[in-house]
Amino acid sequence: MELALKRAQDKNETFSLLLFDLDDFKKVNDTYGHECGDLILKMAASTISRGVKASDYVFRWGGEEILVLLKGNKTTAVRAAERIRFDIERQVVEYKGQMIKITSTVGVASYDDKKTARDLFALADENLYIGKNSGKNCVIS
Repeated sequence: MELALKRAQDKNETFSLLLFDLDDFKKVNDTYGHECGDLILKMAASTISRGVKASDYVFRWGGEEILVLLKGNKTTAVRAAERIRFDIERQVVEYKGQMIKITSTVGVASYDDKKTARDLFALADENLYIGKNSGKNCVIS
Protein backbone atom coordinates (compact mmCIF):
# COMPACT_ATOMS: atom_id res chain seq x y z
CA MET A 1 0.00 0.00 0.00
CA GLU A 2 2.82 2.37 0.88
CA LEU A 3 4.50 1.65 -2.46
CA ALA A 4 1.23 2.22 -4.34
CA LEU A 5 0.73 5.54 -2.55
CA LYS A 6 4.30 6.62 -3.30
CA ARG A 7 3.96 5.71 -6.98
CA ALA A 8 0.64 7.52 -7.19
CA GLN A 9 2.16 10.65 -5.70
CA ASP A 10 5.56 10.55 -7.46
CA LYS A 11 4.68 9.02 -10.84
CA ASN A 12 0.99 9.85 -11.12
CA GLU A 13 0.12 6.12 -11.24
CA THR A 14 -3.38 5.37 -10.09
CA PHE A 15 -4.66 2.38 -8.13
CA SER A 16 -7.83 1.09 -6.55
CA LEU A 17 -8.88 -1.16 -3.70
CA LEU A 18 -11.47 -3.87 -4.25
CA LEU A 19 -12.88 -5.39 -1.08
CA PHE A 20 -14.73 -8.67 -1.76
CA ASP A 21 -17.01 -10.24 0.82
CA LEU A 22 -18.61 -13.64 0.26
CA ASP A 23 -22.35 -13.29 0.74
CA ASP A 24 -23.96 -15.41 3.45
CA PHE A 25 -20.70 -17.25 4.09
CA LYS A 26 -21.62 -17.96 7.71
CA LYS A 27 -24.64 -19.86 6.43
CA VAL A 28 -22.32 -22.08 4.33
CA ASN A 29 -20.19 -22.85 7.38
CA ASP A 30 -23.24 -23.44 9.59
CA THR A 31 -24.95 -25.66 7.00
CA TYR A 32 -22.05 -27.65 5.53
CA GLY A 33 -19.19 -27.14 8.00
CA HIS A 34 -15.85 -25.38 7.95
CA GLU A 35 -14.25 -27.87 5.56
CA CYS A 36 -16.80 -26.84 2.94
CA GLY A 37 -16.27 -23.19 3.86
CA ASP A 38 -12.55 -23.63 3.23
CA LEU A 39 -13.28 -25.02 -0.25
CA ILE A 40 -15.51 -22.02 -0.99
CA LEU A 41 -12.80 -19.63 0.22
CA LYS A 42 -10.18 -21.33 -1.95
CA MET A 43 -12.47 -21.16 -4.99
CA ALA A 44 -13.14 -17.46 -4.43
CA ALA A 45 -9.47 -16.64 -3.82
CA SER A 46 -8.46 -18.53 -6.94
CA THR A 47 -11.16 -16.85 -9.03
CA ILE A 48 -10.14 -13.41 -7.78
CA SER A 49 -6.43 -14.10 -8.35
CA ARG A 50 -7.11 -15.26 -11.90
CA GLY A 51 -9.21 -12.16 -12.52
CA VAL A 52 -6.47 -9.62 -11.88
CA LYS A 53 -3.05 -8.98 -13.38
CA ALA A 54 0.09 -10.56 -11.98
CA SER A 55 1.21 -7.07 -10.93
CA ASP A 56 -1.87 -6.62 -8.70
CA TYR A 57 -1.99 -7.85 -5.11
CA VAL A 58 -4.58 -10.16 -3.54
CA PHE A 59 -4.85 -10.57 0.25
CA ARG A 60 -7.16 -12.42 2.58
CA TRP A 61 -8.34 -9.48 4.62
CA GLY A 62 -10.16 -11.41 7.30
CA GLY A 63 -12.83 -14.06 7.60
CA GLU A 64 -14.36 -14.22 4.17
CA GLU A 65 -13.10 -10.83 2.97
CA ILE A 66 -10.50 -10.61 0.22
CA LEU A 67 -8.75 -7.33 -0.59
CA VAL A 68 -7.26 -6.52 -3.99
CA LEU A 69 -4.83 -3.68 -4.63
CA LEU A 70 -5.34 -3.15 -8.35
CA LYS A 71 -3.27 -0.90 -10.58
CA GLY A 72 -5.86 1.14 -12.41
CA ASN A 73 -8.46 3.86 -12.15
CA LYS A 74 -12.04 3.59 -10.95
CA THR A 75 -13.41 2.52 -14.34
CA THR A 76 -10.83 -0.27 -14.65
CA ALA A 77 -11.45 -1.36 -11.06
CA VAL A 78 -15.23 -1.49 -11.40
CA ARG A 79 -14.98 -3.49 -14.63
CA ALA A 80 -12.59 -5.98 -13.01
CA ALA A 81 -14.76 -6.24 -9.89
CA GLU A 82 -17.91 -6.88 -11.94
CA ARG A 83 -16.20 -9.53 -14.06
CA ILE A 84 -14.79 -11.31 -11.01
CA ARG A 85 -18.09 -11.03 -9.11
CA PHE A 86 -19.83 -12.69 -12.04
CA ASP A 87 -17.14 -15.40 -12.27
CA ILE A 88 -17.61 -16.23 -8.57
CA GLU A 89 -21.38 -16.37 -9.03
CA ARG A 90 -20.99 -18.87 -11.90
CA GLN A 91 -18.75 -21.24 -9.91
CA VAL A 92 -20.13 -24.37 -8.30
CA VAL A 93 -18.33 -26.19 -5.51
CA GLU A 94 -19.22 -29.84 -5.03
CA TYR A 95 -19.10 -30.95 -1.42
CA LYS A 96 -20.31 -34.39 -0.31
CA GLY A 97 -22.71 -34.62 -3.23
CA GLN A 98 -24.07 -31.10 -2.74
CA MET A 99 -23.62 -28.43 -5.40
CA ILE A 100 -22.94 -25.16 -3.61
CA LYS A 101 -22.96 -21.71 -5.16
CA ILE A 102 -22.06 -18.42 -3.55
CA THR A 103 -22.11 -14.76 -4.52
CA SER A 104 -19.96 -11.82 -3.51
CA THR A 105 -20.38 -8.14 -2.84
CA VAL A 106 -17.56 -5.75 -3.67
CA GLY A 107 -16.70 -2.30 -2.37
CA VAL A 108 -14.38 -0.26 -4.59
CA ALA A 109 -12.31 2.80 -3.70
CA SER A 110 -9.91 4.55 -6.05
CA TYR A 111 -6.95 6.75 -5.22
CA ASP A 112 -7.01 10.48 -5.53
CA ASP A 113 -4.51 12.88 -4.02
CA LYS A 114 -6.93 13.88 -1.26
CA LYS A 115 -7.21 10.34 0.18
CA THR A 116 -4.93 8.63 2.65
CA ALA A 117 -4.53 4.86 2.89
CA ARG A 118 -6.95 4.90 5.83
CA ASP A 119 -9.47 6.89 3.75
CA LEU A 120 -9.26 4.35 0.92
CA PHE A 121 -9.80 1.37 3.21
CA ALA A 122 -12.70 3.13 4.92
CA LEU A 123 -14.33 4.03 1.60
CA ALA A 124 -13.97 0.48 0.21
CA ASP A 125 -15.47 -0.88 3.44
CA GLU A 126 -18.29 1.68 3.39
CA ASN A 127 -19.10 0.83 -0.23
CA LEU A 128 -19.04 -2.87 0.62
CA TYR A 129 -21.63 -2.36 3.36
CA ILE A 130 -23.80 -0.23 1.10
CA GLY A 131 -23.81 -3.20 -1.29
CA LYS A 132 -24.57 -5.66 1.52
CA ASN A 133 -27.48 -3.53 2.70
CA SER A 134 -28.91 -3.10 -0.79
CA GLY A 135 -29.30 -6.74 -1.75
CA LYS A 136 -25.76 -8.17 -2.02
CA ASN A 137 -24.14 -9.69 -5.14
CA CYS A 138 -23.14 -6.29 -6.53
CA VAL A 139 -20.25 -3.85 -6.95
CA ILE A 140 -20.45 -0.41 -5.31
CA SER A 141 -17.94 2.37 -6.02
